[in-house]
Amino acid sequence: MHVTIPDELATTLGANEREVVEELAVALYTGKRITLALAAEFAGVDRIGFQEILGKRGLCLNFSRNEVLEDLRVAAALSGKPTPR
Repeated sequence: MHVTIPDELATTLGANEREVVEELAVALYTGKRITLALAAEFAGVDRIGFQEILGKRGLCLNFSRNEVLEDLRVAAALSGKPTPR
């Protein structure tokens, strides 16, 4: 995917094209409009790279309650400890 940002817009925002695209990807992701994978693709980086972009901004990944509980169940199963409810 390729997005072209007009030079005038980038100049007005005081950013280069890449920074503007990253900002858009972050806004769409944190607004829960797109997935992590799509936000990374939009920003032109892999998932880890996008997680780093989020981290530099002090932002966390969007996880639903069910996703967190499933991760806890998997971790508990792998560790041999009781499964959280």
